[in-house]
Amino acid sequence: MRSSSWRLKGFLFVIGTILVFIGALPSSGEERLLVSRFIKGELPVHDPNSPLWKESKPYPVLLSAQVVSKPRIYKTAARKVTVRSLNNGGEIAFLIEWEDPSNSAGVLRHQEYRDAIALQFPVDPRKTPYFAMGEKDRMVNIWQWKADWETDLLGFKDIEERYPGMASDSYPFSQAKPGQVLPAPQHDRTFLTAWGSGNPLSTPNRPSPVEDLNAGGFGSLTSQPDKQQNVAGRGVWSGGKWKVVMARKMASPDSGDVQFKAGAVIPIAFAVWDGANGERGGEKAVSGWHYLGIETPKKMAFRPVPKPVTFPRPPVPAAYKGMKNPLPLTLENIEEGRKLYDNNCSFCHGGNLDGKGPEADAFLPSPAAFTDKKSIAGGKLSEDFVFWRIKEGGRALPEKHTPWHSAMPAWKEELTDEEIWKIVMYLYEFVGVPKR
Repeated sequence: MRSSSWRLKGFLFVIGTILVFIGALPSSGEERLLVSRFIKGELPVHDPNSPLWKESKPYPVLLSAQVVSKPRIYKTAARKVTVRSLNNGGEIAFLIEWEDPSNSAGVLRHQEYRDAIALQFPVDPRKTPYFAMGEKDRMVNIWQWKADWETDLLGFKDIEERYPGMASDSYPFSQAKPGQVLPAPQHDRTFLTAWGSGNPLSTPNRPSPVEDLNAGGFGSLTSQPDKQQNVAGRGVWSGGKWKVVMARKMASPDSGDVQFKAGAVIPIAFAVWDGANGERGGEKAVSGWHYLGIETPKKMAFRPVPKPVTFPRPPVPAAYKGMKNPLPLTLENIEEGRKLYDNNCSFCHGGNLDGKGPEADAFLPSPAAFTDKKSIAGGKLSEDFVFWRIKEGGRALPEKHTPWHSAMPAWKEELTDEEIWKIVMYLYEFVGVPKR
């Protein structure tokens, strides 16, 4: 059966679907530092085209499709953003630019989705959380700019904008003429229940196109109360490109807000939604953690930026230690493992198991290359280790591996043990390791 390896390598032009790392831990020494340049005077908080932005060095950020948690997406439109930052000691501002051939600002019909971008910071920068929406005991503060909210500042768009022939009942206490649809701001909010209850999506009088939010894991995203919405912004689309500014005072009285201190270095991450591509919610392009260094008037050196290093490979937990693949080594099991790998792993680990899948670029640590001599191909990884890493994912890594969290999903939530073992069998068979 071992001689069947050569047959399987022909299958590996991949049309797959999912993500990240099992073996090596971060090894790149690149410093991922965005510098917020100090300038005197007012910041261009509402002007993405201000020449002042040239005072800040552009910082490129690679993006990958969000494949960590459902709802996943496997092909996003945005692959990179360029970021600049300025501060004056009292306020801090960010300019984010990215290519987008269309301006998608509609959400009034069910088939419409908005363009958007978000910045993410740990509420407590001393405790870097998981890069994807934080953790229950390590909250993140998210600023999300929305293209439709930007449009609403010029005049609130309601359902009649998309359906001008809609009918409206007439009430004795209404100022509307029979058949006339009054704009939302002219109504009593008591009778517009979403607005009346404080739903930020239904507010016709927006002070900003940016929503200030908190999260502590997937499914926990929560808007801050109206009085705590303190992030300003402005977005401009022109020539197939978005330029978006988001800004806030460096110090905030709100417990859910990140605090920006001169000379500090804090984590920052990014997410982009392309409405024309149907992206919304968890279906988005994301980055891992980068770092923001806040320059002072004296341009003092920042404290050392944490760099990814190579940690000793963590030991297999007792619950998994000594496990062996219980499935018989058959062509049928290997083929099923190949299909599962293609559909769930190849987007990051690559069709040739070389760690060079189409979604690999933005993640740190990089997805494991199983063909590497330090990985499965070199006989360096035991089956129990591989099974554990697939089943429990990046969030199960020991504390010392933060903030360089693996983006590897915990596949126990979607795959059975038998399916995981079939993937393990396929990995070993593909690289030609004689002893599993």
